[in-house]
Amino acid sequence: MRFLFIYSDVVYNSAGRFQRGVASLSAALKQRGHNVSLLVVNRIPDDPSELASSVKEAKPDMIGYSSISSQAPYVRKIAGMLKPLGIFSVWGGVHPTLDPEGSLLTDGIDAVCLGEGDLALPNFVDTYARGGSVDQVESFYVKLKGNVIVRNRIAPVPEDLDALPFPDYDLWPYEKTDDYLYTKALFVQTSRGCPFNCSYCGNNALRRIYPNAREYMRFRSVESVMRELEYLKKKYPDAREVRFIDDTLSSSTKWFREFCTQYKQRIGLPWSTNDRAEYITEEKADMYRDAGCLAVDMGIESGNDMIRQKVMKRKVKRETIINAFSRLQKRGLHVHAFNILGMPHETFDTILDTIKLNARCKPSIYWNAYFHPFISTDAYTMSIELGLIQQGDHELPTSLAERPVMRLPGVSESEVMFLYKFFPILVGYYKAVFVITGKDTGWMVTMADWVVKHIPAKRLLNALYHTRADIKRKYPVLSKYIVKVKRRVLASEAHK
Repeated sequence: MRFLFIYSDVVYNSAGRFQRGVASLSAALKQRGHNVSLLVVNRIPDDPSELASSVKEAKPDMIGYSSISSQAPYVRKIAGMLKPLGIFSVWGGVHPTLDPEGSLLTDGIDAVCLGEGDLALPNFVDTYARGGSVDQVESFYVKLKGNVIVRNRIAPVPEDLDALPFPDYDLWPYEKTDDYLYTKALFVQTSRGCPFNCSYCGNNALRRIYPNAREYMRFRSVESVMRELEYLKKKYPDAREVRFIDDTLSSSTKWFREFCTQYKQRIGLPWSTNDRAEYITEEKADMYRDAGCLAVDMGIESGNDMIRQKVMKRKVKRETIINAFSRLQKRGLHVHAFNILGMPHETFDTILDTIKLNARCKPSIYWNAYFHPFISTDAYTMSIELGLIQQGDHELPTSLAERPVMRLPGVSESEVMFLYKFFPILVGYYKAVFVITGKDTGWMVTMADWVVKHIPAKRLLNALYHTRADIKRKYPVLSKYIVKVKRRVLASEAHK
């Protein structure tokens, strides 16, 4: 079989990013003897024949679409344009897994894959190749004539990750990706799943679809991870660091202890990862430092206890977050913070609480996002129940940093955008206030809050400060030119 992956990456324009999920599926298909190719779509052409011509060059027997939720509208457009070609098409990934019915009714889509496709997709393609009944393959919903849907049961989540092949690093020429050009970093995943149930995250909804849901959080063996890293170091000898993209790298203390020991002995490159504040004990902070870790990204998400614990369902205490940041920082690590603004029940004051907790924790970098109600998540259901969105209203902006998607009764859209835009400046402002007062409460902090809420202060900041997003919106041609120049410079440096 000739299988063509079509990856939609419209507007956000990160075609240079390595997509590990698609690369893993490519490796699984090639292991079964199939021919795999890739088409990344950065823009929807006005003339469908332009897109059709690119597909015809690959001569596929089957097309496989993959996308994140914000790209779903573009997958629908692409599939509709390519429908006249008559090529059997499947759609997989988190979005069709959480919205299989809506995804399958897309014009030009014949089947959707639910859940992890490492085993399911090769089984489906094998069945199709030999003329078997694809409408009986596990983990697939298949559309028959008259839009009749056959719903097969979901296969258990693959438990032995070591049995899966390494991703196909040649499908996406890794050395030409932004991931590599910008940082010379190797992006690797040691686990799948997450042990937590945050309301806004798809992991909670994904876990529920599997018959072996208790096994949703899985780690590869340390040996498997080291072998992949050794392979990558040999393949890309000028690599300077490693980025582990796991949700919670140290959730298993025993595994993490062995990992740190082996990594220091066999790999030795500086590295970074994600983790949770609950896991950062003094012992693990020592392990991070001793293994050569440079930075850990952790979620603060909200500095307001009610929003964080009840709305987000993150049961972590404020002091636990502060202590986790402090433990890593005392050992010389950079700690970066994730934050979400605009959750249901949010107010101006609750977002200020987030800014103040960031000022208290002093992260090196802030990774901020507007809340997006991803379909089938608990926060999505909550948003519907509160009347903030309508059922089926889940076509999202292409970036979590683009704009708020809900109008909240407790804070205006312009206020959310103001606090988002000036987040770093306001964190610095509160840091200074805390230094002067020697604490993060009291009348001086209350006065500081009044200044932030005061309308002239907002107007002054908006007049004086422009973010990269402002420049992109006001001067799109200049913004695109700057990006092109930056990429050319990085590419030339990479070839020196």
